[in-house]
Amino acid sequence: MVRNDWSWLGAGGRPRAAAWIAVIGLTLCVSPRAVMRAQEKGEAPRAAGAAVPAAQGARGSTAAGGDTHGAASQDGGSHDAGKGEPHDPHDLTHHNASSELAVPRELRFDHLVGSWAVFFLLLVIVGKLGWKPIMSGLQKREEAIAARIEEAERAADAARQRLREYEAKLAVAGDAARAILAQAQKDAEKTTGRMIADAEEAAQRERSRATAEIDAARSAALDDIATRSVDLAVLMANRIVRKNLTAADHKALISETLEQFHSRN
Repeated sequence: MVRNDWSWLGAGGRPRAAAWIAVIGLTLCVSPRAVMRAQEKGEAPRAAGAAVPAAQGARGSTAAGGDTHGAASQDGGSHDAGKGEPHDPHDLTHHNASSELAVPRELRFDHLVGSWAVFFLLLVIVGKLGWKPIMSGLQKREEAIAARIEEAERAADAARQRLREYEAKLAVAGDAARAILAQAQKDAEKTTGRMIADAEEAAQRERSRATAEIDAARSAALDDIATRSVDLAVLMANRIVRKNLTAADHKALISETLEQFHSRN
């Protein structure tokens, strides 16, 4: 927070400066009034002393002129003599009126000069004591506000830069995630294809093995049937020609029969 520089006035510099300005202004405003009142009070006794002989002469002339006017003059003289108060030129009562009475609408040159002098003096004092600190404080405040605005703009620029970086990172992360998903899909497809191929291959092997076993069993059965048939035929032929066939003849006959059987199948 920017503060005006009043340190050269001591502790409590601003209140002290304001108090001094107020005291000086009040003194300058009151001093001309006090001088004028002192002058007016000094002139009042002299005016009262000059008015007493004039009043006595007026009573004498009034007595020679007539009873009614003399009585009025005596009443006025006795009234003035009874009070014995000095003449006040600013008193608007009838018995105190004189040619020196001030008119309210009259422009007093000395008052005007004093007022303007006090005004310009106060203006000079205020300008000397307060104008520079006030302008310095306003300048410092303006600089502080400009610095805060510049700092806020820098912070906003940094925030926008970080936002752009975060958006770029999010875009890269999105691309990476999509690439990972695509690769996972490809791997799943490959795995599925490999599993299907393995299953088909296993099934083919099972079919081949089953076919081979079937063929072997059929061949064995056929061989057994042929052997039994030959044995049966040999037995029957042996019964027929028991005495004419030997063991070698039996084997040759069996082999020939088996070959003929295989050739037929």
